[in-house]
Amino acid sequence: MTAVARSVLVLLLVVLTTCGTPAEPSASGDGVLDCYEGQVHRGADIRVSGSTETEVVEDALAEWVEEGAEIVERSGDESWAAVENGRDVAIAYPEVEGDGAWVVHDVQVCGEPDTGPAPTDGSLDCVNEASWIMQASFDPEIPGDPNPGDAALKMLQAYQDGHGGEIVFIDDNTASLLIDDREQVVATAIEVPAGGWAVSTVSGCEGYDL
Repeated sequence: MTAVARSVLVLLLVVLTTCGTPAEPSASGDGVLDCYEGQVHRGADIRVSGSTETEVVEDALAEWVEEGAEIVERSGDESWAAVENGRDVAIAYPEVEGDGAWVVHDVQVCGEPDTGPAPTDGSLDCVNEASWIMQASFDPEIPGDPNPGDAALKMLQAYQDGHGGEIVFIDDNTASLLIDDREQVVATAIEVPAGGWAVSTVSGCEGYDL
């Protein structure tokens, strides 16, 4: 890892999700999905809008209500759960926009993890939706590596040392750490003010940090 890489990367966001277990479900309507063993959180790709919070929640969770679920509000984190047979099977997160309209564009459900080979395209292939990202700011007096490939390679070697896998280049500026034919860490390099190249962004799947 270069001096630039060591000194300029700052953590911006870490997102981790967990599911309840089938043997000991969490409390109904507590805003925590009660997934079966091995399942992970998934986005349901449901986006609705309306004039009231209740309207958009009922619309977003309609398919579970039709199957007999009850809608329960959790005021603590402003989420609503579809509860079926004592289990939270879907969670909706309504928001109010600047014009006063209510929207739901995030409904979380349980699903099977993604496994198996995936296209090597510079996008993370996480088994669930839990991932992290680091972005860099640069000292204007510290030069980078001679080329973007060297910068990305040096950054990913630290992750390879910890997790194994193979480093592959997506293009001149981006490289990925492949483990079981899935991209678990992706690094992108840019030109820095003092000249040369350094990694500007590193993203990865849950469990593949340093």
